[in-house]
Amino acid sequence: MINKREFLFLISFILVLFFSFSCTGEKAIQNIYQSKGYENQMVKRLKPVIIKTNFQILDVESIGIPGCLATTSKKSEFALLHIDEAGTITVDPVVPGFPGKLGQNLITDGVHNAIWMTRGRGFYVLDMETKKTGHIIVSNNGNDSISTTYLFDPEKKHFFIKVMPPYPVQFYYILYDLFENKEVINSKQYNGRLYPYTKGNFLFCEFTGDNNEIVSWKIVDKEFNVIETNNLTDKLTEFQIDVYPRTKAFHMQKRIMFGTSRPMEKLTFYTVVWDEDLEDVKIEPIILQIPKKTKLQELVEFSPDGAWMKSVARSVGGQFLNPPELVIYHVGDMYPQHLSMPIMCGYTKKGNDGAFMNHPEWGPCYVELDYEFRNKLFVYKLDDGLKLLAEQAIEIGGK
Repeated sequence: MINKREFLFLISFILVLFFSFSCTGEKAIQNIYQSKGYENQMVKRLKPVIIKTNFQILDVESIGIPGCLATTSKKSEFALLHIDEAGTITVDPVVPGFPGKLGQNLITDGVHNAIWMTRGRGFYVLDMETKKTGHIIVSNNGNDSISTTYLFDPEKKHFFIKVMPPYPVQFYYILYDLFENKEVINSKQYNGRLYPYTKGNFLFCEFTGDNNEIVSWKIVDKEFNVIETNNLTDKLTEFQIDVYPRTKAFHMQKRIMFGTSRPMEKLTFYTVVWDEDLEDVKIEPIILQIPKKTKLQELVEFSPDGAWMKSVARSVGGQFLNPPELVIYHVGDMYPQHLSMPIMCGYTKKGNDGAFMNHPEWGPCYVELDYEFRNKLFVYKLDDGLKLLAEQAIEIGGK
């Protein structure tokens, strides 16, 4: 039987051991914050909550379920990642065993709870509501590959799949019907970009000119018949606006997009907003919202509700040793060009995955995977980012 002295020694040993582990953990967290730029007092950054995971999370995407993200399990299944109010993570497969293969990327539209991935010429998809799964090989040509994909018709569960030949001059697309598990359209070749517009129609940015240097915008049907042009397409053509071929640079419900043009051969970023009647169209350059001595990444991403936009700022002007920085913008009519000043979120990598999430306790968040720090998630609470911007505005106004 243990005596009192031995008992006290055991308790003391446990407390010392616990304190040692706690200090080690705190030091590791401080080292991470330091490596992501938070020791620089000249720049106010939004500190993330760092959550440890039991295994490395390979990908995250937005999903329309509070506190959840889409991911893949250790067995390469489409899965839901849930973060509770204590920061505990659980990962549960949606349909056990599917797809059971690693793909190039995991994709969702963040709203209709469909999850899909591409794998060479293969396309794998899951509708979470019906648990319907589907798979298609888009081409018999082993040199073809899949480029852009998105959910074209949420009701019919038709998916747009852009196919890229090995030496592309032009592309073609397939519309895949999940419920029928087959392609319903294999288009003629085209040169440009197609974006979802109204039901059954596309917003088409066509490339012309000897070097594809001219863009022409129009509304077309699935066979590329021109349905209409309007003030939006006319203005996009007039300003020669190009939009990165990832549809998350659009938010059709909020009627905003983020595009680029090259007046006088200088890359310039723009927001484009329009009214419901497509008459009042505003195309405005982004100037003040770009952090000093940086340029923005073209591959931006709007949150599923259109209230936030994510980008990456890269150093210019001899600052090549500085890593890129994750930046988040609040989107709204109250801001010039509809974007707030940037919420600086620390150093990142261009290839890091991340996704927006609405958490029942924390509100809107952006969750980042940083591949330098395996088995960790970085959760940025965006309401705290707005408070940081408000504090900065007061400081600037008081000077």
